[in-house]
Amino acid sequence: MELNMKTLVISFFVFSIPIEAQNYSWVRQATLGSLLSVLDFVDLQHGWAAYGSNAIYRTTDGGVTWTPYGGNVGFIVYGISFADSLNGWCAGTDGTDGLIIHTTDGGKTWVPQLDMPYRKYFSTQALSKDKNITCGQTKYSSSSIDTGRIVTTTDGGKTWVERTIRDSITQLNKVQFVDSLYGWIIVDLGSGILRTTNGGVTWSINPAPGLNAMFFLSRSFGYACSGGYFFKTSDSGLSWTQLAEILLPDNTDYLHSENISFLDTLYGWGFGSVFHQGVIVGAIFRTTNGGATWGLNFLGNGYNEDIYEGAMIDRSHGWAVETGSYDSVAGTQGRLLSYKVVTGVSEKLPQLPFTFALQQNYPNPFNPTTTIEYSIPIDALVTLKIFDVLGNKVATLVDQKQIAGLHYVTFDGNSLASGVYFYRLQTAAYFVVKKLVLLK
Repeated sequence: MELNMKTLVISFFVFSIPIEAQNYSWVRQATLGSLLSVLDFVDLQHGWAAYGSNAIYRTTDGGVTWTPYGGNVGFIVYGISFADSLNGWCAGTDGTDGLIIHTTDGGKTWVPQLDMPYRKYFSTQALSKDKNITCGQTKYSSSSIDTGRIVTTTDGGKTWVERTIRDSITQLNKVQFVDSLYGWIIVDLGSGILRTTNGGVTWSINPAPGLNAMFFLSRSFGYACSGGYFFKTSDSGLSWTQLAEILLPDNTDYLHSENISFLDTLYGWGFGSVFHQGVIVGAIFRTTNGGATWGLNFLGNGYNEDIYEGAMIDRSHGWAVETGSYDSVAGTQGRLLSYKVVTGVSEKLPQLPFTFALQQNYPNPFNPTTTIEYSIPIDALVTLKIFDVLGNKVATLVDQKQIAGLHYVTFDGNSLASGVYFYRLQTAAYFVVKKLVLLK
């Protein structure tokens, strides 16, 4: 009995210590001296950003510093993809020819591999260090467009095979594979989506809304967007269900989405621009419930901004490339945005005042740790506490004044028994309780 009482006291003491919550935000991590439109990260440290091959940038420290590497001047990069930290491809055009370049040293040097007359390549994906699939179109002039084309290599780019899937398809826009067999390509607006189940040997075309971006999480489940409208599929793209339209909080305009990134069936981000207060500004929206509702995660404050692409590695780390208006002195500046913990050192970018919200803990059930996420629209005194089914407090996770924004707290239930518990978020203007389950 004495042992049990000591255990109870120790457990209460440990979980009653306030735990500092972390505040996450989009910060400007680098300003690069050229227009950026493509981005690829393979892990938390290694990433690349580009527009022209005379300005392909590489980072090995998570975006803190960037090094430019040269290539073919005048080559506009529309697609970039790496199989690992060393092997990758860039695809695009020099205005007349379709070009593909390759690196085996992480982007320090680039070697031209394919130069096809009257082509324009829009998207590329590295399936391995040896296999790549790139898509685009045949374009004889600005008014003379022929058919969409796919080019594939299986030997690291030594040889390439070009294919036309259907003459009526004039453009192939974006390609994504989830493994070595299952992949999709968005075709010209309104024409549907291509799908392969054998690594690109054969393709079928399926009806789809006029999509401009997609993100598949598995062979069957994926998301896609068209302007401010989002869709999901659970049958590998054979059919699509429309989700919420993404609007600014004042309902003045929707997100013109350029790219999307999802971590799972709940958490996702949309990247693009909105027409706000008379100007076009870059914007990032975020969902925590699979696209049913969206909140503004970032709103730019410049003129003629756009966020062409973004990539999330996990809930705490992500990157996006933002363009700005032309400056007569500095030229057009590309900016690298990073989503991370704000420590007070990095420049915090303008953010939407979040609504009050308490998310379901993840994972749930959990053993022994779980993450609790919440947002507050104004600076406020916040308490976040854990209770058992009898209403007894077993932990105080937060009890302090916090700045407006998004916050995460990790709860460790290692010293508690399996069972149902409740977590309560409270401020002077907000009160909500949710259930969590500890299952050992």
